[in-house]
Amino acid sequence: MSGVTATLQFGNLLITDRSTAGGNNVAVSITSGILSVAIIGQKTETFAAISVLNTTFVGSTGGGDVYSNDTSLVSLDHLYGSNNNISGGLGFNYVFFYPTHFGAHDNNFNTFTAAVGSIDDVFQEGGAHDTINNLGAAYLKVYS
Repeated sequence: MSGVTATLQFGNLLITDRSTAGGNNVAVSITSGILSVAIIGQKTETFAAISVLNTTFVGSTGGGDVYSNDTSLVSLDHLYGSNNNISGGLGFNYVFFYPTHFGAHDNNFNTFTAAVGSIDDVFQEGGAHDTINNLGAAYLKVYS
C-alpha cells in the first residue's frame, strides 16, 4: 500500500512518501484550474491550482520511485536510494538524489529528464550511474 500523502500549506504542495518500500508512481498536472496529484494505482487528490505556488516531492527511502511534474510550478524534489525516475516540469526544478542513509553509497541508476525550456539544478550525492536526459533542451546544472 502506498504511503504517499499530499498536503497544501501556505501555497506549498507537499507530496510525501512516508513508506520505506518505495516503488511509488506519482504524477502532478493542472487541467482547467485543478491541480491533480495522481498516486498511480491508488488515488488522486485535487487542489485549486490558483492556491498552489510550488511543489515539494519527498520520495520513499527505499528508492524506485517515479515522479512526473507536468506543471510550470517551481519544484523541489528529494529522492532517496537507487532507481528513481523523475520528469521535471516546465519551470524551475531543484532535484536532490540522496543515498538511503548518511554514509551509504547506494545512490545509483537514478534518472532525471528535463522538460524543454526548463531551468534545472540537479544535486547528486554519489550517483556514479545516474542519467540526466535532455541536456541541450534546458538550462541544466548538475552538482556531484
